Amino acid sequence: MDFPLSHKTVFVLDHGPTFLQSSKQIVEYDILNKGRPVVIPLSPLAKSLWTCTIEAVLEYSRIVYDVFSQNKLIRFVLSDSPVAVFPESWVQRHQGQEQVMAKFAEHGPPSPTADDCSIAEAIYSAVELLCEVTEYQQDLQTTQTTLENTNPVLIANTGRIVCITNCKSKAHIKQLEEKVLEIVAKNNRLASESERCVQNCHLCSVLDNRANTEVSRQATVRKRSRWDR
Repeated sequence: MDFPLSHKTVFVLDHGPTFLQSSKQIVEYDILNKGRPVVIPLSPLAKSLWTCTIEAVLEYSRIVYDVFSQNKLIRFVLSDSPVAVFPESWVQRHQGQEQVMAKFAEHGPPSPTADDCSIAEAIYSAVELLCEVTEYQQDLQTTQTTLENTNPVLIANTGRIVCITNCKSKAHIKQLEEKVLEIVAKNNRLASESERCVQNCHLCSVLDNRANTEVSRQATVRKRSRWDR
């Protein structure tokens, strides 16, 4: 049975020192002196790549939580050592904008001295998260099995990964896609035909660099299974 990709979304965020660089997005502000009706201009500030990333993902999650109150689940993976994952599960009560903002505040910006932040490890964790079956998937599988009065009906386990990182060339983008393919294939070999297989994984990579350019590349990773035949 098919299942929507949008049910589970994992954001993989590069938490390395590269994202402390300036995005060249300027924030201008002034100070008004209460004693004198004079506006004092101050030097503009530039947002870091990390600040822009957090603003984007928080706006995405805010819209999802506002529009879809149920069954559109989001989790985040930061490429720390070890990787940081939140919310702690796919349970609906763990979802919410306040919880997500609190976790980002807890982890803070990247460390300028960090040199072991592996985006590959973060992607591996993201695939493992997609392997986890949600409450909704379990309930649907139970309902379908009961209605059809047959052997357990397997629900196609699908999801998407949004990876925000830094790549310097198209070759690096290709390596990122191949890494996701490799991890999904390895997981599926171990999981066989169980519900922990990932039948359809949509990868969206958003690539930032210090010139404040953005390249988006999308790839679809599929595992051939009985649902595809």
